[in-house]
Amino acid sequence: MRASTIVVVMLLLLGPVQICQTETEHPSTSQDLNTVETRSSATTDTFTTTEAAPQDSSDYSLFQVSLHYSYNDVFICGGAIISSRIVLTAAHCMFYRWGGLMPPIIIIVSTGRQQLNETALQSYTVANITLHPLYNKTTTGNDLAIVEIEDTFETGSLTSQLDVGKYVPEAGYNHCVVTGWNQFTLEFQAVDVVLVDCPNYPGHICTNKKYEDGSICISEAGNPLVCDDKLIGILSVEPVCDDPVQLTIFENVRNSISWLNENVEAASGALLGKGVYLYNVCLVFVICLL
Repeated sequence: MRASTIVVVMLLLLGPVQICQTETEHPSTSQDLNTVETRSSATTDTFTTTEAAPQDSSDYSLFQVSLHYSYNDVFICGGAIISSRIVLTAAHCMFYRWGGLMPPIIIIVSTGRQQLNETALQSYTVANITLHPLYNKTTTGNDLAIVEIEDTFETGSLTSQLDVGKYVPEAGYNHCVVTGWNQFTLEFQAVDVVLVDCPNYPGHICTNKKYEDGSICISEAGNPLVCDDKLIGILSVEPVCDDPVQLTIFENVRNSISWLNENVEAASGALLGKGVYLYNVCLVFVICLL
């Protein structure tokens, strides 16, 4: 066997090892989620109630995605990138109006849209949809779904992932933002909100607009609630636009952290296995040519 051929075979054999080393050197989001600790909302070493300036929507479009029908590009819901392969959205977004669950092939995930009617910078096919195991269409609560894409999101200046917050601030906290697209202009916006009590929705997070001229009627289901650059909630019940209170109801993401960890870890493992498989195919091909 020629020396050059031996070198090629050795490189292919070492390929899977290189992948494993890369995974070790760069911890996955699942590891970050697992290190999130549960802390009392009364703790104020991170969250403060000082006045904050209005947010720049361009800062929040990095982790925001829009879900569309793959066959006509019609908008379905919003979502947030929480790992290299996973989007978190509302579970009820994954159903047709007649009640059936959509198959993954029906949905595409788009990034980089400042206008809903413009072409996406990147679009990704969906590999799997996982509903929260306790979600029930007839009741409120656990309205969360994980959308796993086939490959990985392209990292860079236009895409980023959002970390889950360590805990939920108390009512009255005002360093929070809801992102989404304006229903009338189709423009992406970020609206400052304040957390409020909502005793009629236990286990949820409720918000109201922070500024008098602000509106959260822009937001569709599945869009994220972000406090101090951390994911706190996913929009479940949209506000009534002519309601002066404009109460918006979000699923508390912290309540489902174990479920998120399991699925993010599974998605990372699936991607690693796919890489090893491709290397093995290449190895067999080269050996057959010898």
